[in-house]
Amino acid sequence: MDDPHAHLNALNASRRRLLLEGTDREVDKIEAEIATCSRECDRFDHAVAKLESEIAAADAKEARDALTAKRDQIEKRAQAFASKELKLDYVRYANGLVDVLEGLTEIEAEVESINAELRAAGRVDETLQPVEPRVRAAYRQPPDAASPPLRGVGFPQRGVSRMKFRSIVGKSFKKKCELGSSFS
Repeated sequence: MDDPHAHLNALNASRRRLLLEGTDREVDKIEAEIATCSRECDRFDHAVAKLESEIAAADAKEARDALTAKRDQIEKRAQAFASKELKLDYVRYANGLVDVLEGLTEIEAEVESINAELRAAGRVDETLQPVEPRVRAAYRQPPDAASPPLRGVGFPQRGVSRMKFRSIVGKSFKKKCELGSSFS
């Protein structure tokens, strides 16, 4: 399809020429053609705008549908994992982890207590190393640089030690796991 705007520009150039060289009849004829061509240009512009709008809407719908399909696929996988893996193992492992954390909390309290007594007696060189670093060393798993230790910002100011924090979290977590065990 030829661009009607180019044809309209050519007609307007002919009209300007005919105004100087042509007759009134020739000018009337070219002006009628210009009016017809101008309507064609308007229709053309409207059609292009409508098509561009429909294309943009189709593109947006396609993108929306693709994102929805991706979301639905991930939700399906998450639901399958939650119903299969977590229902079978989550409560068992979570309760076991709580038991380990409670045991760690108890022994860390004993280590801190004896270390305080040793420091008070002036026997600083005999203090014991905390248990958690020993476990990390045994498994050669250095602390994750992305997660700061619990004794970081916030804990000293609020008077919550690592041991106390674990005790609070462990009890809360165990209670949630006991409540959740009815789902398995």
